[in-house]
Amino acid sequence: MTQGPNYYDPKELFGQDYDGSDEELEEDGEIEIVPSEDGDGFEINGPVPAILDLFTSGILDIVEQAADDGDFDPDTVATVIKAVAQIREAVDLD
Repeated sequence: MTQGPNYYDPKELFGQDYDGSDEELEEDGEIEIVPSEDGDGFEINGPVPAILDLFTSGILDIVEQAADDGDFDPDTVATVIKAVAQIREAVDLD
C-alpha cells in the first residue's frame, strides 16, 4: 500500500506542479493559499463554497488514484464518491 499525501505539503496535496497558488481560483479572487505563520502547513482563505469545491475535487482525485493503484476496492471508491457528491450537492457546487 502506498503512503498517502503529506497534508502539510501543498505540492503533495494539490499536485507536483503546484506553484503556491491555485491560479484559476485566485484569478477570480476566490481563494488564497499561503504558508502558515508557524511554517508547519498552509492556510486557505476564501469563501467556504470555493474551499469545499477545491477539497472535494482533490478528494476525488486522491481516491481515483488510490483505486488505480489498487489501494481501494470498488466498494470503498463508490462510498467515497457518493459521500463527496452529497457534500457537493448540499452546498450547491454542481
